[in-house]
Amino acid sequence: MNDGVHCYDPDGTLIGRLRVAEAVANISWGGAKRSRLFIAAGTSLYSVVMGATGTHPTGPGRRPWRDATPH
Repeated sequence: MNDGVHCYDPDGTLIGRLRVAEAVANISWGGAKRSRLFIAAGTSLYSVVMGATGTHPTGPGRRPWRDATPH
């Protein structure tokens, strides 16, 4: 899709879009509170502070690099 980032409710209902000037390749949540959305596009990296908190890629609240027990 070339019309930004689509945001969906858990039930699949489209609740909004973040328009981006170029094709979006990937997104990721970041920042200390995981409230900054990074949007990787064709030639740019966009950053938007959101009113929502994103989840960690491995699940809510998990930080395996901190929780791992040394072997």
